Amino acid sequence: MISFTGIETGLAGFGLEMLADVAKGGAWYIGLLATPGAAETFFKGREQVLIGDFIIPAATVVRDAMTPRDVAELARGYAGEGGWSGALALYGSMLGEAEAIRAIAKDVPLTIPSMAIDRAGSDFTPQTLQAVHRGRVRAQAIEAVGHYIATEAPDKLAAALLAFFGGPSSEAN
Repeated sequence: MISFTGIETGLAGFGLEMLADVAKGGAWYIGLLATPGAAETFFKGREQVLIGDFIIPAATVVRDAMTPRDVAELARGYAGEGGWSGALALYGSMLGEAEAIRAIAKDVPLTIPSMAIDRAGSDFTPQTLQAVHRGRVRAQAIEAVGHYIATEAPDKLAAALLAFFGGPSSEAN
């Protein structure tokens, strides 16, 4: 690996797990998605409504960034056999691997050029990456976007990535 980029993300053990704490503003569905079989039990047959009427509107600023066709395709993927398995793995690890990830980051911190891209007004991604990095993490905020930066502002994201990839060596980062 020659560089690392985090886009509107976090790491277990470095604050990501707080997104599942409903008492502190976390999302109610994260714990459900981390529980084997729960998504299939509660969401089966409701994928289109869950994604199109709840998740996408709550997580986006650019309202037309995801079309009805995009939502239908996402729903189709989740509705298929094993469709929720990726969410189960992601959220399950988020809630269960915090200690292991903290230990890895302590023993082997990142030293490669790293960039954190977040939505304007949030420093969650830069703070997270800086916590696991030995040097300086380059940070970039993108205005007027929500969680799905690549979908909401692909040109701005591409410009930020190209500037980073063509930028100075890790010694300057």
